[in-house]
Amino acid sequence: MCTVTYFPLKNKIVLTSNRDEKPNRSAQEIHREKGIFYPKDATKNGTWFAVSENGNALILLNGAFENHPVKTNYRKSRGLIVLDLIAEEDIFKSIKLIDLENIEPFTLVIFQEKQLAEFRWDGTEKHFKRLDAHLPYIWSSATL
Repeated sequence: MCTVTYFPLKNKIVLTSNRDEKPNRSAQEIHREKGIFYPKDATKNGTWFAVSENGNALILLNGAFENHPVKTNYRKSRGLIVLDLIAEEDIFKSIKLIDLENIEPFTLVIFQEKQLAEFRWDGTEKHFKRLDAHLPYIWSSATL
């Protein structure tokens, strides 16, 4: 089961990501490119967890609200969407503008400039919700 947790502490936060994936989708090392750190998916070259030098973080979970029928071909890997967004100066603004047509449904946990949000793409609509960064949260993949 893929699970993400967010725990606020006095002067820091703890984000965890437990990825339950097929063994051939494993990441062998942490990559660093242009101030972004992430485990690189050996199959699709994307990632499910990215952190920037300035402390922003994105964590990807499969699905949005419920298990969805999987198509054989999508325009772009969701893990590449993570890399596109983490490189943006304003992730919250960029996520509202990004074209997600023919992208498989997903959930993103977003931490930017001490603000927390949840973004879900259900394959048709974008769902964005700001969260109270002072409270703990837990998410699991909608595909379960």
